[in-house]
Amino acid sequence: MSSTDGVADTLPRRRAGADERKEAVSSDQVYECDYDAIRVKSRPGFVRRWNNIVAGFLWSLFHFHLTYKLILQVIAADRKFAVLTQRPFLLAELALFWGLLLCAVYGVFHFDNCVRFHVENFDAFPKMYSDHAIQAALMHGDLKNYRFAKQLYGSIFLAPMRLLACIVFFAMSVILVGFPLTLFGGCSRQLTRLYVATMFYYITLFSFWGMGISEVKTVYADGVTRDKPINVISNHIGILDVIYMLHSGSFSFVCKKALEPTFIIGQFIRLLNCITVDRHCASNRKEAYRAIVHRMKSINEEHERVSMVVYPEGTTSRGNILLPFKHGAFGALVPLQPLLMVLEYSYMNITFDAFPWKWWAVNSCCSPASVRLIAYWLPAIQPPTAEEVELKGEHECVREYAKTASRLMREAIVKLNPHVDMEYLQKKNVVVSPAWRNKLLARLYGPVMQRYYKITDEEMRQTEEVVFH
Repeated sequence: MSSTDGVADTLPRRRAGADERKEAVSSDQVYECDYDAIRVKSRPGFVRRWNNIVAGFLWSLFHFHLTYKLILQVIAADRKFAVLTQRPFLLAELALFWGLLLCAVYGVFHFDNCVRFHVENFDAFPKMYSDHAIQAALMHGDLKNYRFAKQLYGSIFLAPMRLLACIVFFAMSVILVGFPLTLFGGCSRQLTRLYVATMFYYITLFSFWGMGISEVKTVYADGVTRDKPINVISNHIGILDVIYMLHSGSFSFVCKKALEPTFIIGQFIRLLNCITVDRHCASNRKEAYRAIVHRMKSINEEHERVSMVVYPEGTTSRGNILLPFKHGAFGALVPLQPLLMVLEYSYMNITFDAFPWKWWAVNSCCSPASVRLIAYWLPAIQPPTAEEVELKGEHECVREYAKTASRLMREAIVKLNPHVDMEYLQKKNVVVSPAWRNKLLARLYGPVMQRYYKITDEEMRQTEEVVFH
């Protein structure tokens, strides 16, 4: 299949005035933050940066040695495999190790198949899109430093132990949090919240370690406190920010309804009392909007004891960009606590976005470099005053509030994220249609992605116009 099959010759259509719209800011909005003072300038220590990599390497080396000794025992016993039944626990451990290793190696080759298609057809991409920034926005994966040899090394010497740590995280979440919440969750809300927060604080350490996170650092701007429930808005870099929130306290989330049937995750969505949104159902979106507004007002009035996190982007991003904000997070017109999640990395950006989560998990665990996760708690954003709401109307104030928050968060990401994509932030082009987004990804990464999204060759040849925000 040619990478340019069925691509319209006309330029992609843009919504009228998308680039010309000015960010409306309330005249009374005063927002001060000394970004230079809160920016993390130090590097993690040597032990923090290398303990994950060294431990994974030694663990794999140890299991290679065990496998070698077991093979020698089988050979010494005249190839009588009955000797294996005498050491069932060792056999089970080696089977787990080799199973994880082979899954990681397969995942690396699978991912590399997509990347090679992208690299080999790179010259054809500018013909597909009128703006190179759009191509970069669709790529999502940071491939500038990608090296197949490094990923393969990581799949052999690092991924088995990291994947095991992630499995332990999910298993302990179910055993130590899921079951107790299901059985005793209605006994005492205060004790339940304390128990869940304590358990997740320690359990999430396995997940961070498994994904190669060398350090999790929390930075508070002047005047920011968390001594009471708060309404949090945050950029969404995939599962990493969710795990951080579980690690740092008791939170509920707004998430997509499609996650409810997901194994383990769906159970925690119900147990944490999350609000779910069905993107394809207008009535459900309205119902979810009302639920978000009601919950936010209850939290602001301290009737609700659990903080809530809303991702106004509405989807995941690469972490070095900020997508346009949806208005649902701002309808309550209450003070909001912005949180900026930043990844510092020297090799590859491990944020989950376009690729299927299984590929992302495997390739994150294979990354032969440590990553630092920094959470910047920025000064609270104040809503329009009652006088402004009466003068301009609630709908207009919600729109202005969303744009004000978006502007302030973009300013923060420019100041605090060393990997910020300035070209994208200046042009802000986003593919609106999920179907077209998948189709363009299939064109970028070839038949593997096309099969995953179940896009037929006939659909790939259609010449519809692409609509951008």
